[in-house]
Amino acid sequence: MQLVSNWRRALEMRSVQIMLLTAVLNTAGSVWSVFIHAVPLWLWGLVNVALMLAGGYARLVMQPGLHQDQPRQRWRHDAGKARPAAVAVAAILALATPLAMQWEGKRNTTYLDIAGVPTACYGQTGSQVRLDATYADATCDAWLRQELGERYQQLTRCIPVEMAPHQAAALTVFAYNVGIAGACNSAAARYARAGDWPRACRAIQLNDHGKPAWSYVGGQYIQGLANRRAAER
Repeated sequence: MQLVSNWRRALEMRSVQIMLLTAVLNTAGSVWSVFIHAVPLWLWGLVNVALMLAGGYARLVMQPGLHQDQPRQRWRHDAGKARPAAVAVAAILALATPLAMQWEGKRNTTYLDIAGVPTACYGQTGSQVRLDATYADATCDAWLRQELGERYQQLTRCIPVEMAPHQAAALTVFAYNVGIAGACNSAAARYARAGDWPRACRAIQLNDHGKPAWSYVGGQYIQGLANRRAAER
């Protein structure tokens, strides 16, 4: 058994004081009634009932230092921190979404991309994309927003540094295209973790030797990818 951390302050609360007084009077009443019989038992019972009712009422009203209110205060504090974070994510996705739409393009019917992967909407792949299927605009938009949000959350784990919205948006769209593993292991991520943002942004487009980066498929240079890397930078 362990005392609550603020037990000294708890003793200052009205409800605790009334309960302690009730316990003292109960003990005194028992001794008095057994050995002296000077006070009727019904009177002691009436006093005890009144004190217990008063103690119950005191437990219901707000009291300074009541430890049961602390979780609510922590929730308010956490909620206060969550609101700015949600606003920041919304700002990042507001920048990332149109950029991704521009370079991915939208095709509602499934097709095979340049690497032969079944693709639909804004470059969506995976088990959710079926060959010869056609998807509604609302489905495509929802998939894009969901995947961009997922990429951003994954990036924050492999690049655990503060990012401006435009920096986070660029890396999110970059990761959306090359994959989270490629983005997290890239020179851009390495420089970002070091806080060298000029080099991080440059590394999206060019490698350390000044050659095009992330602009090849199967060893073949793709001008469209090079143009995209320049826009993401």
